[in-house]
Amino acid sequence: MPLRQAVQYLADIVPVLPGLFELEPQARPTGLQECAVELSADSADLESCTRQLLSRLNEGAAFRVVSLSMPTPQEVSEFGRIEARAYLATPEFVPDHTEKWLTPERFVFPDKFSLRGDLPEIELVDVAVSGDAGSAWPVTFSAMPLMHGTWHDEFIGVGLMVPCPYTLNKGGKLDADANGLFVETSGTRVAKTVLWLDHWTPIHAPGGSTRCGTLCTMDSSELDAGAQRLGAKLAWRVDVVTWTPQNGIGDLVRTRKSTFFFD
Repeated sequence: MPLRQAVQYLADIVPVLPGLFELEPQARPTGLQECAVELSADSADLESCTRQLLSRLNEGAAFRVVSLSMPTPQEVSEFGRIEARAYLATPEFVPDHTEKWLTPERFVFPDKFSLRGDLPEIELVDVAVSGDAGSAWPVTFSAMPLMHGTWHDEFIGVGLMVPCPYTLNKGGKLDADANGLFVETSGTRVAKTVLWLDHWTPIHAPGGSTRCGTLCTMDSSELDAGAQRLGAKLAWRVDVVTWTPQNGIGDLVRTRKSTFFFD
């Protein structure tokens, strides 16, 4: 086999990526379970519950939550998921309910055979969500290391969420240690992402991820400055997806509840 072809093949099947391999699942952040139960209820007020959750997580913290993805309580739906994603939206933005809210995913090209590398360029026009009025841009994207290693698939599946470079004043570099992923600008950490496992098994719903959770937080001053540069306001898109057996048995039926609100 030609060397160039062999290298490409080996890059696809490498089991681990230095840097990402050092990352360890953390304990689930305090207070999430109670809020997850409330958000999963059929009669849940998604905006009110999410505001309470964000207030609890942000209280006294220098970094603010910009992305949260967690499994629904196992007793509610083994394969369900709760997601709250921050957006920077123009003040007149009104959601178009036919619009698909897709989480941007971009390759990260490591400096060497390691996770560490520059955040990729993301053009605003490529990720904008068009509303009935105005536009909104995601605060975070899902980083996909070019060589990520098959051992990390449960984390890749739920998404390695980090801030989009246009939210940062000077771009950024991605790296990781045992405590989580982080983004640095000019040698200063401006964002952190932690991941955890919740009654984890390798089983997942069609097109979904396993029972992993992820929480991305970023420096408040960076977030505020990014919003000011775009002439935008912080807003939230919340989705709660559950899978339940039809008539208590048989094939799983998917149910989704969503809401959008300004912070």
